Amino acid sequence: MLKGFPTPYPDELLYSVLARYHIRRGNTSPKATLFELFNSKTISAVIDMPCGIDALISNMPLGSEYTSEYIIKNHTMYPYYTAFLPRDRRSLVYSSMKSNFGGDIHNRSGIMASSIETHRYLRYCSKCNEEDLSKYGEYYWHRMHQVPCLLVCSEHNCLLQDSTVLISKINKHEFVAASNQNCFSLLEIPTSHIPNLENHIKLASDTLWIFHNYETIVNKENFYKEYLPILQSKGLASANGRVYQKDFTDTFIRYYGKDFLLGVQSDLEYDFKNNWLSSIVRKHRKSFHPIRHLLVIRYLLDSLEIFFEKQHDYIPFGEGPWPCLNAAANHYLEMEIKTVSISQCIDTKLPVGTFNCSCGFIYSRRGHKDYPNDLYKIGRIKNFGSIWENKLKELVEIKKLGLRESARQLNVDPNTAKRHAKILGLKASWNTEECTNVEESNEENVAKEHYWKIRSNKRDQWNNLIRENPDLSTNQIRKKALGLHSWLYKNDNEWLKENQSNIKQKKNSNNRVDWQKRDEEILEKIKSIMKQVHESNLKPERVTRGMLGREIGSLTLLERHLDKMPLTQGYINSFCESKSELQEKRIIWAANQLKIEGEELKKWKIFRLASIKPNDHEEFNMLVESILGKEFETSNNRM
Repeated sequence: MLKGFPTPYPDELLYSVLARYHIRRGNTSPKATLFELFNSKTISAVIDMPCGIDALISNMPLGSEYTSEYIIKNHTMYPYYTAFLPRDRRSLVYSSMKSNFGGDIHNRSGIMASSIETHRYLRYCSKCNEEDLSKYGEYYWHRMHQVPCLLVCSEHNCLLQDSTVLISKINKHEFVAASNQNCFSLLEIPTSHIPNLENHIKLASDTLWIFHNYETIVNKENFYKEYLPILQSKGLASANGRVYQKDFTDTFIRYYGKDFLLGVQSDLEYDFKNNWLSSIVRKHRKSFHPIRHLLVIRYLLDSLEIFFEKQHDYIPFGEGPWPCLNAAANHYLEMEIKTVSISQCIDTKLPVGTFNCSCGFIYSRRGHKDYPNDLYKIGRIKNFGSIWENKLKELVEIKKLGLRESARQLNVDPNTAKRHAKILGLKASWNTEECTNVEESNEENVAKEHYWKIRSNKRDQWNNLIRENPDLSTNQIRKKALGLHSWLYKNDNEWLKENQSNIKQKKNSNNRVDWQKRDEEILEKIKSIMKQVHESNLKPERVTRGMLGREIGSLTLLERHLDKMPLTQGYINSFCESKSELQEKRIIWAANQLKIEGEELKKWKIFRLASIKPNDHEEFNMLVESILGKEFETSNNRM
């Protein structure tokens, strides 16, 4: 039974509580502390989501108020990393944390597969430390401060700082408490010097909201289905559910800025169809780091509370009920229709609502909820129903009304009434032939007037464009109004030919490019980039023509005209790497990095740090074994 177990402080990591216990007990051996806590000497001192919680609770004094659930949800990173996971995955992670076997926790939570890198050191906020020292008499590790990519403290909006405590320590069983010796900074960076500070503050606030409202969050499943209606309402997805990925990506980047996204390890690749943002709004076939869900939600609604506390539906025709527009029904114009089915117009891409009333009358219309005047508008009648047909029969055969009066009472066009009377085999009192001629004549006149009105409007628009752009050719004006030009070309071509711009399309100037000079200039820029690549201590990235082009801001030039720059072409070809070459460099880098951090070299550690997929392990086994063999010989020589 544990004696003197510390009371956990607000937002304190369990790791920190156990580190303070180790100090209070005065144990010289970390494994002695492990045995007291977990009845085991092999459990690792994991910072974010440790295992063995049930064993720890079983060693608490009788009457202890602590439970495994309380510890996991209030003093580990479990709420953050599982907030957006499916229910079954959350349950598996939770069970592993309670048990003594937690080797699968980081795989199940998606941390291992994520491209978001964790911090190398435990972090702290200097102002939080001052308050903790004043209130509790000691420092402690806050779990909020350890969330990847968070730059500022959610409480004080000041910069978080690295301690000297490595997260991947040499002794993986040791708990290290926060202290004045490992939490010190020689330089405080003012928040005014932090780029994109407002976005970082919002991200920290959203992360804190997750910890405080975890039970609200886990009630939602299939987040991509929650995002879709909001995208549709913003005009970034079709009524059929197809996301306009390019528009979505462009507006997302403009909302945050490229620098901020890069700073939180969520920059977007050049191909907008295959980046993490395009994948997160499709059916999830993999897990996504919580920070990326937070970025999407903030972009969509600017509020986590609104997203999680409200149901979001795509309602382009407003919230129901909607009116029945069957003039033959007793409930005509009353709000009788409770549901609407939504599809998409093939021509206009606008949403189409189909309204089905219990009286059998079915109508549809195109539009959007921003057009309230269309509430009583019919675009197309799909089915009139028996009530309407019986009313038509009554008007035609019993009351023997004329065509126009019958149509007026049924709120339809006379041709519609006539056509359905014929379909139903009704004996009409009106002269069918005479009505036909009158109606067709009227319909033809209305169509002509409508066409002339549209044509006049289109001509005016074209003339205005020519007047407003006197220096542009016809082709240049056409590009400014493709739809207008297309309509005139098809429907008013003779007039269009007579009303062209007087300026001919300007030909490209024949200024010759000094390709030799440009070759030398581009070569110098690329050499500068390659120097930075060679001097960098970061994980190696694949050197390609595309990568170099983007870095120097001349991607199109390298893609289309590299053959005109032989010096640059030869230099690039000498450095461009295959996938296998890149993986070899990463393996060597990973081994060196582990040695720098004091980690024991293990094959699995090297593969993981180098981001080598399991399918490729066999290909590079010989290289890794060679590295391990050299390390073994070196250690023996030292002995």
